[in-house]
Amino acid sequence: ADFMCPESFITQVGLIKRLRILEEYPSSEIVKLEARHAMTANVQTVESMDTLGHIAHLLVNTRHNGFPVVHSIDEKGNRMLKPQFRNFVTRRKLFVMLRNELKVKLKELPELVSQDRVRIPPELLHETLDVLGKLGGNKALYTNLGMVVQPDVPMYRVYRFFSQLGMRHVCVVDPTGTLHGIITRSDILLLDAAEEAAEE
Repeated sequence: ADFMCPESFITQVGLIKRLRILEEYPSSEIVKLEARHAMTANVQTVESMDTLGHIAHLLVNTRHNGFPVVHSIDEKGNRMLKPQFRNFVTRRKLFVMLRNELKVKLKELPELVSQDRVRIPPELLHETLDVLGKLGGNKALYTNLGMVVQPDVPMYRVYRFFSQLGMRHVCVVDPTGTLHGIITRSDILLLDAAEEAAEE
């Protein structure tokens, strides 16, 4: 597609779907920002070892296309103040993990109608799923469609991940591995919209 037309393949798909397309280069105001300024800090996350009930809750009650996988429970079972980023899982992959786990536990294909309607027997709600293990453990932080940047990375670099590479999620993680937030394509579009409104 890139060979046949001047616009990128990602741009062409966006036009077909009538989605708002990001400009190739960020605006002058976005250039002034760092990742910490654009991220959403209140992030819906999946534990590296999470319960089937919580995973089902995320799939049914959120519309996010993916979730950071974190480790936030210490050896004594207490919740850590700073969740440690481990990987990233897409919504689709998480749904498949849940379906396969229930199939093993129920000895039959579970009645999972869609990612919006997940039926789990009450006795299995607190059963756990090794999400991180299913993803292959602690892989490099660029796996599973999740790009990682530090909080002080300039937004012009982050913007390129979305406009040129077609990323949908960028996790903001400091050098200690602590998850600070997430930047999505929607966040970038909101920044663009806010600047356009300020100019009018």
